[in-house]
Amino acid sequence: RILSLLRKHIMKPVILYIIGPVDVRTKHVLERLITNYGLKEVVKVLGYVKDLDNFICENANILLAPMFTMSGVSTKMLYYLRFREKTIIASREAVEGIEHLVATHGKVVIAENPKDFAKKLLEVVNNA
Repeated sequence: RILSLLRKHIMKPVILYIIGPVDVRTKHVLERLITNYGLKEVVKVLGYVKDLDNFICENANILLAPMFTMSGVSTKMLYYLRFREKTIIASREAVEGIEHLVATHGKVVIAENPKDFAKKLLEVVNNA
C-alpha cells in the first residue's frame, strides 16, 4: 500500500523485487495485491533466486529491511552489510544488536516507523 502511495512522488523509474522463499498461497496474495494497487510494472515477486549475490550486484541500488516487529539479530541486515556500495534503508529494529557494524557501513539510513521508512525511501530514490 505504501508503494502505491509513494509511486506518484518517485521521480525515477523503480522496480521493487521481492526475493526469498514464498509459498504458493503467499505468492497468490502478493500478486493479487500488486494487481489491485496497479503495481504490476513496479513490483516483481521473484521468490528464490539461485545467485542472490550476483542478482543484488547487477539489479539493486537500494536494499530494504523494513522489519518493525522482530527480536534477535537480523540475518538479512548482516547479509546486506556485505554490499558496501549499496544504500540500505532499515528499520531501527532491523539494526538492533549490530549498531557497531551498521556504523562502519556508511550507507545505512535508519527509519523509526513505517511512515518514516516511506519518507526515507523517497529521499534516497529521488536523490540517487
